[in-house]
Amino acid sequence: MSIFHLLTDRFSKLPVRDEEPLTHYIFVDEHINKTTHKAKHQLFKPRKNKGNDLSTFRIINCVESYIWYLSKRYVEPFSKKKTIARADFPLAAAKKAQLKINPDGNPHKRHLNLENWPTDSSACKLISMEIANASNLILKNE
Repeated sequence: MSIFHLLTDRFSKLPVRDEEPLTHYIFVDEHINKTTHKAKHQLFKPRKNKGNDLSTFRIINCVESYIWYLSKRYVEPFSKKKTIARADFPLAAAKKAQLKINPDGNPHKRHLNLENWPTDSSACKLISMEIANASNLILKNE
């Protein structure tokens, strides 16, 4: 068993904490503001066609290489696109917006959905903007 699997097994028993960071992966340049070097708010809009949620990963205590591995192994096969960057943000930003925190553990124990988005599109946009504002953009080094 690899060290990654050992750490993940131990991790899955930890409760979700407000101060822990989450990440959302970026696959298209249109989600990156090159002027401000930030993720655009459109990146954080919920997936209307897949449960009205936002898929994220818990990255507390992860080394950089493992964060990128999570995308390559568990996200890219579904998106059919290569990861070009990611946006890390505090879980507290989602809680402040009163989103439901669902550490569903699927497809990986570190996976977490942000659920209970408002049905009003302007309210969704405001939440997306708040999360984008709280995020840090990390470009993938190839």
